[in-house]
Amino acid sequence: MIIQNYVIPFEEVSLQDIASVGGKNGSSGEMIQHFQNKKIPIPSGFIITVKAYWYFIDSNNLRNIITEK
Repeated sequence: MIIQNYVIPFEEVSLQDIASVGGKNGSSGEMIQHFQNKKIPIPSGFIITVKAYWYFIDSNNLRNIITEK
């Protein structure tokens, strides 16, 4: 497992990354980047990627459980 593929700082994410981080995270990263340039203080943070989510689900054999009807 390579951590870099699963956790990304907000400052490194934009709307172009929605497929790997989701819409809210992409928007948050975009907002942080624009506001920091205007000297508006925003706490730093990180994103757990879509890849990390599916790694957790599959490592714990949860895919079938969560997709049952």
